[in-house]
Amino acid sequence: MSADGDMIGTVENVKGDRAHVRPDGSLATSIRQKLGWEKEGEETYELHSTSVDEFTDDGIRLKRSL
Repeated sequence: MSADGDMIGTVENVKGDRAHVRPDGSLATSIRQKLGWEKEGEETYELHSTSVDEFTDDGIRLKRSL
């Protein structure tokens, strides 16, 4: 989820320090760009640990500074 608690996608797989996320269909283009998820046609995208602020029971919260 974003720093504001908005859902951005669903974690499909985790390998090492990278999560593979299926983005929410309504995810804004600006957020996709900040995460490096601009490439069209991908089912999942890597979420690097450097973008993560915290892990909670409810999910992964991104840094506000993205």
